[in-house]
Amino acid sequence: MISEDGPSCNKLVEKNGKIVPVFKKYESDYIQSYILYELHTSAIQFVEDVLKIFREDIFLLNYRKTDASLPFEYYLHCSKSIDRNLFSSFLFEDDMGIGRDISVLNFWNSQTGNISCNLESMGKWKKGFYLLIMDRRLLKIKVKHKFSTHPRLLKLLGGGYKMGRWVYRKVK
Repeated sequence: MISEDGPSCNKLVEKNGKIVPVFKKYESDYIQSYILYELHTSAIQFVEDVLKIFREDIFLLNYRKTDASLPFEYYLHCSKSIDRNLFSSFLFEDDMGIGRDISVLNFWNSQTGNISCNLESMGKWKKGFYLLIMDRRLLKIKVKHKFSTHPRLLKLLGGGYKMGRWVYRKVK
């Protein structure tokens, strides 16, 4: 997703006193090339849209350099399976691991399988507990939305949350 669609370096050789890479044979896959083209084009369009929206005020946006990768990191770790399936036709060489081509989707799923942020597959209590620990703000938003038609119950839940927070801060 980040690098260009091209061959892997097989080895380095010396020619005329310079180190030159020797690449493996590479055949471009149309589907893979098309998906990468669309991803890269959309990313560039997003940046152009942000620049157009903020114009000269873009320099007033306060962010840390590491914040720029957070949406991508979130996508890598917490994307829905339907979004990941886009990469089911991608293969890469796993010379360092199993020694054969492997599906990007299978590799991705195996690497992030122990991360429990696939919220739609969790039960309600498990999801609530996970959000309580990992993302309280999102939990509040979800609870407010769920109980928006029951204002008394929402007020009761809010009071219980405030009491729990008070107890936690006193004990801490």
